[in-house]
Amino acid sequence: MTIRKIFIAVFIANLLLAGLSPALLPSRVAIHFGCGGMPDNWAASFWSALVFIGFSAFLFCALYFSPRLMLMVNPKWINLPCKDYWLKTENRPRAEAMISAFMWRFGTAVFLLLFAAQILAIQANLSDPVRFSEKIFISVFVLFLLYLGYWAIAFFRTFRKTGDGGDGAE
Repeated sequence: MTIRKIFIAVFIANLLLAGLSPALLPSRVAIHFGCGGMPDNWAASFWSALVFIGFSAFLFCALYFSPRLMLMVNPKWINLPCKDYWLKTENRPRAEAMISAFMWRFGTAVFLLLFAAQILAIQANLSDPVRFSEKIFISVFVLFLLYLGYWAIAFFRTFRKTGDGGDGAE
């Protein structure tokens, strides 16, 4: 399965979970949690799901289409290692494909984080008293941050080299 398909599948899984959540939850749910996992803001479960779906759709479109949009703007506004090489007309298709793959990997990680947060929020809203599991979320978030560090290093290393295998530094 390609990273693009995985990205789309994780996005759809988020939409399905959000869409099903009003049927699983009470009509009024905690939508924000403060220190100790205690709820500090509430909303109707339907509206909570609708906002999450809208946010997810916006985020998906931003991550999915940003490489193509980025390559349509003036190169002076693009910050990319060795951009003189990668933004040449003959190299743009390869750069777009590589940036797309990186964005889909990043998007997969973001949607996995959001999926975990949704599961924890559903569990919290089904418990009595309502309480969010901070320990689990912090563990998941630390894993996300570690992956994000790896992703950023891999992105920089990939684009600091030109296609001929040479280092772009002059």
